Amino acid sequence: MLPAAASRGRLTTDQISAQLPAQDAFRGAIRLANDVKLALVVCDPDGVWKSEWGDLYQPID
Repeated sequence: MLPAAASRGRLTTDQISAQLPAQDAFRGAIRLANDVKLALVVCDPDGVWKSEWGDLYQPID
């Protein structure tokens, strides 16, 4: 999902993608974040991130 508010006026409505396999969704999100120059935040409560994709930052309490 790309909130319209994050698009600096380029979008008038939130953009929500169709259901995708995890790897395709992450790749698409990275591409979109790079295209519109936005930070990317990955939330993975179901643990689908694979270690070969790199490391996810996890804060230490």
